Amino acid sequence: MALADILERIAADAAAEAQSISDEAGAQADDLIATAHAETDAVVTRLVNAGVLEAQVEAKRRLAAARLSLRDERVAASDALIAETLAGVEGALVALDDAAYLRFIAQRVVEVATAGEHLSVAPADAVRLSGLAAAVIELGGPSLEDVGPAADLAAGVLVLGDRMLVEVSPRAVVAERREEFVLRISAMLFGGQSR
Repeated sequence: MALADILERIAADAAAEAQSISDEAGAQADDLIATAHAETDAVVTRLVNAGVLEAQVEAKRRLAAARLSLRDERVAASDALIAETLAGVEGALVALDDAAYLRFIAQRVVEVATAGEHLSVAPADAVRLSGLAAAVIELGGPSLEDVGPAADLAAGVLVLGDRMLVEVSPRAVVAERREEFVLRISAMLFGGQSR
């Protein structure tokens, strides 16, 4: 065999070996790229799923917070309406004509007073309630003595005894019956719905 044939054969073998190595390297590169794509897809899918889950949790948290805020606003608004209505009831009692106001206060005094107690009238009601002691007797109540103005009282009277002090006023009546009034006002304002 001639040297040229040997060299040609070596060159052909080397080219075939190089092609085989190149083909194998290409196949390995394709496998590495496919693996990298699969791993990237898995990471992206995992991140997207985690992001979606986090967004859902945050959306639920925000929805719950919004519902609580709305409920608090509703309760505050209904409480304000109830307070306004109770103030209106008290105002309506104060605004009764003098005869009706005297009768209203006298009836309440008859309910709480016994013999030997005294009356102290609010300065603002001194004229309106000047006939209170007589009105109490007329309604079957005890004889009560007026002991002067109740300086701290805006309206109505104080019934004073040895161990008692009862405020008889529109404010006291509304405060005493507040729970009942709130239930009635709520039923009228909100029907069967919860606040």
